[in-house]
Amino acid sequence: MKFKEFKDKSFDNPDLFNHVRSALLFGKGKMYGKVEGAVAQKEGERVLDVCCGTGEFSALFNTNYVGIDICDSFLDFARRKYSKEFVHMDATKLDFKDKEFSKTIFISGMHHFSEDNLAKIYPELSRVTSERIVILDPVPQKYNPVAWLLYSMDRGACIREVEKQKEIVSRYFDIEKIDVFQSFLYRLSVISCRPKVQ
Repeated sequence: MKFKEFKDKSFDNPDLFNHVRSALLFGKGKMYGKVEGAVAQKEGERVLDVCCGTGEFSALFNTNYVGIDICDSFLDFARRKYSKEFVHMDATKLDFKDKEFSKTIFISGMHHFSEDNLAKIYPELSRVTSERIVILDPVPQKYNPVAWLLYSMDRGACIREVEKQKEIVSRYFDIEKIDVFQSFLYRLSVISCRPKVQ
């Protein structure tokens, strides 16, 4: 078995995935706070979590939350741990009505997809969201060899500079704010944006 296959298969284990991410971020409190603040869910607003993984971000939101992913082991873990709705669904073909959600989050998902795939995903996020899309993703660190080693272990092969993230995101959304922050060994961006007016 090649190293990449071994690494990817290992991180299909939800518990291992959660523990490793928590260690690399030195806890997740800062990241949670940034996401929760950017979303600012109000009473009655529905939140969609695209590529929800193990469902950990569902704990930040009230019951008007739906998480989607294609990894069944992560979805099974999320259903056991959180009393929220988790659905197996392809992010390029969302089975939701237009503007069904007030807010959508796309956490640590962008770097898993090529620009061609994002060109299918982002219009779908825009279609189903009425108010705000929040995108969080890692940012390269040129002068941090430890971070580069860790990033090379990541299953996502498309970690991009903030300017490149901005360029791609602005094709599909109107950007409201970009916040870049450090959480232990990782630098992350939070891009808050709105669906473009058609």
